[in-house]
Amino acid sequence: MFHIDDDNSAPAAAGGAAIDAANVGTIYAATVKLPDFWQNNPRPWFQHIEAQFQLRGITQDVTMYFHVVAALDASTTARCMARLEAPPAVGKYAALKAFLVDLFELSELEKADRLLSLNGLGDGKPSELMERMLAVLGSADHSFLFAHIFLRQLPAPVRTALASSPLFASKDYRAVAVEADRIFLANRQQFVHAQLPPQHTSAPFPPQGYNPDTAAAVNARRPRQVRGQGQAVSTALQFWGPGKSPGQRSLTAVSAGRDCRLLFITDTLSGRRLLVDSGAQRSILPATSVDTMAGGNGPPMDAANGTPIRTYGTRYVDVCFGGRRFGWDFVMAAVSTPLLGADFLCAYRLLVDVANCRLIDALSFASFPCTLGGVGGLCLANTFATGDLYQRLLAEFPDITTPTFSSAVARHGVEHYITTVDPPVYARARRLDSAKIAIAREEFATMERLGIVRRSKSPWASPLHMLTKADGGWRPCGDFRRLNNATTPDRYPVPHIQDFTAHLVGAAVFSKVDLVRGYHQVPVRPQDVPKTAVITPFGLFEFLRMPFGLKGAAQTFQRLMDSVLRDMPFLFVYLDDILVASASADDHLTHLRQLFGRLSEHGFIVNPAECEFGRSSITFLGHHVSPQGAVPLPAKVDAIASFPRPRTVKSLQEFLGMVNFYNRFLPHAAQLM
Repeated sequence: MFHIDDDNSAPAAAGGAAIDAANVGTIYAATVKLPDFWQNNPRPWFQHIEAQFQLRGITQDVTMYFHVVAALDASTTARCMARLEAPPAVGKYAALKAFLVDLFELSELEKADRLLSLNGLGDGKPSELMERMLAVLGSADHSFLFAHIFLRQLPAPVRTALASSPLFASKDYRAVAVEADRIFLANRQQFVHAQLPPQHTSAPFPPQGYNPDTAAAVNARRPRQVRGQGQAVSTALQFWGPGKSPGQRSLTAVSAGRDCRLLFITDTLSGRRLLVDSGAQRSILPATSVDTMAGGNGPPMDAANGTPIRTYGTRYVDVCFGGRRFGWDFVMAAVSTPLLGADFLCAYRLLVDVANCRLIDALSFASFPCTLGGVGGLCLANTFATGDLYQRLLAEFPDITTPTFSSAVARHGVEHYITTVDPPVYARARRLDSAKIAIAREEFATMERLGIVRRSKSPWASPLHMLTKADGGWRPCGDFRRLNNATTPDRYPVPHIQDFTAHLVGAAVFSKVDLVRGYHQVPVRPQDVPKTAVITPFGLFEFLRMPFGLKGAAQTFQRLMDSVLRDMPFLFVYLDDILVASASADDHLTHLRQLFGRLSEHGFIVNPAECEFGRSSITFLGHHVSPQGAVPLPAKVDAIASFPRPRTVKSLQEFLGMVNFYNRFLPHAAQLM
């Protein structure tokens, strides 16, 4: 696009620098849009804009000078104001370029630090790594350490083959990188033809509790290539019989025989008021005359005083709360008050907010208003009368069950930093089918309403990725791989999953506490918020709270949890999953009270629907935990046993990953694998 200014009067330059009238036409003869100035990479930025000047035929010093001034961001402009207010009469562009490069170019110490902090090839090739290293080094001399740093980033086979190359003597590092590419690609090709390890037939002695019949049945379902190793695998694992493992019955329903201030929710389809009782195992509806005439039998139930309640089977009934329809199998019983129990609340992830008289969806955080009321007579309870100890304990800390993400400052005072070394990375929006777009749009609308995301004008843009959930649904998230490649890593250690067994010695009572949207409980540092921008077909959004998929997110969250809970030896914390292990029930209540108090003090939110309290055995991080120790879940063992023979590198990696998760239960695992 061209614009010729025919006016002979030259406009005043910024900072009082007048523009020569003879050059006015040339100055305004071409329009070019430059990217914002790259503080981290000033020399590549000038290479980029000078190419645009060359393509547009822009050669006038004043024109190039003002294009550069217009591309400076606020912080850079503030640091250059003295230069901008009094530019030299001749050579404005060259003087500004030299000043900016000198101001923002890495010092020798910073270059050395950046080279020494490289973290491997990533998804790239050795030649790409070499170009990055040469760009960091710039015009500085190549020391003998440069070649060593490059070799250290390469895989072991490539490093061994390349170490004696004569190319290092000539210091032709690009030729070295080309040779490294050749070796790297040749080794990667060999990996494609990787074979299974040889079979071993050694059979160690079975541990106590080993069932040979069960092991034989599992071994028969194994692929042929690993069936010979079945004995070694099976004897290391303890198999549980069919059905559920023994555990404590759930919490008690409300007290009976007196009027209570209770929470009710109205079904707009039938007009019924249902008592919300997270302590009752099953949801109940009063039996109709049809039910009583049919004379059916449902699950046995007892009232709080121990008297039996007649039940007549189950019926699938639709209820509607706040305009949302739910379907459920209710037990039809001889009672007068409908009851919404823990089975319904857990299935639909509904949290009970007694303080604000509402139910909250733990996924979308939609709220359903309730009313307070009283009920006389018997209230259902199909559990032990003392089981409400944990429920009452949780009720003492109402703030840890009420989701709040809109607060700008978290009570724990921790923020997630995203330290980048490259200019903004961006991508175009990926196309999605209508069903996925609807799911993504709804999720982002929910997060925007909760204050987790906001609309963005960021130059950063990571594409939207739809992740498959365990239940077959879709979870929208950002594909932050390019951002992660430009992010400085955080080396804080995340615990090994299997280390939690060291905390189980002498423990007999267990609880599992799960945090609601754990990562979203950590704010992103304000100046790093634009870097989290995700581009979607319906807009650009940036995260105010730490999203999943960012490099260092797990380290930030684990560091936070360790700092809050590190002086509680009865806990094992793995990201947002907390295991509480105690020797007795009294100790367990004390430990839970300490945990809830600490979580409340630092503003954490738990999800009661995903928590389990006071169990004699519990499932945690893929293991079945009991006073006897931790064993693999039978379903996981069956998945390994029935895995088809790997025929591709990817399927082989999947199989090895599954087996390695339980490798400590495999005697002589190193020989088998």
